[in-house]
Amino acid sequence: MEYLSGLSGLYIYEETAVTLGKFDGLHRGHQKLIKRTMGYQRQGYKSTVFTLDFGRKEMLLTGEERREILEKKGVSYLIDCPFLPEVASMEPEDFIQSVLVDKLHAKKIVVGEDFHFGHNRKGDARLLKELEHMGVRKIFAKWMDMMDFCGFLSGYSGLEEDFPKKAAEAIPEVSRQQFRKMAEIVSREAYGPSQEDENSRRFVMEVYQKSAADLEGHLKGIRKLRFRYLRCYR
Repeated sequence: MEYLSGLSGLYIYEETAVTLGKFDGLHRGHQKLIKRTMGYQRQGYKSTVFTLDFGRKEMLLTGEERREILEKKGVSYLIDCPFLPEVASMEPEDFIQSVLVDKLHAKKIVVGEDFHFGHNRKGDARLLKELEHMGVRKIFAKWMDMMDFCGFLSGYSGLEEDFPKKAAEAIPEVSRQQFRKMAEIVSREAYGPSQEDENSRRFVMEVYQKSAADLEGHLKGIRKLRFRYLRCYR
């Protein structure tokens, strides 16, 4: 098991299944969450326990005891996230995108029904479930909104012959071929017999993430903040 602490420099290259919580005592409820998370290892996802320290001093287990127990269970990654202002003030959608998706490559997220996170504890299991099941058409619609916000592809639908070329000019990190493939996937889903699968969804999401990172890198000040809100999947 690999142990990681904090968000600075945090990055996992492999796709993961992540469970979030305090995990201060590893009681029966915690055990169920960890078991569900580890079950996704059969699908090739690395089991990851992400502990959120909400600033409480009382702990039923020491950090070392918790690491030993989780390592014996076969967990792939344990991440301890301290109670930091930048984490406490982060909007739930921003936490999902910038931490779970961008840093951990989370494909499955497991939490208890009473779990809350993010600014004012607005994030919950319902929100996570909605995002997990978001289809390629909604991802593409968000991608188009993001591009329009930054002044690109205004009036385009994705069906235009020069769409891949124009998109690649705006986002050099993504090739013309990749944009063509994304447009084909979305077109099949919208106008033909539904053929959406996890690989298609994953591909469109990866294009979205690369595009978002490229665009955000060129923004400053209030426009960057507004852009981050635009990335939130609602």
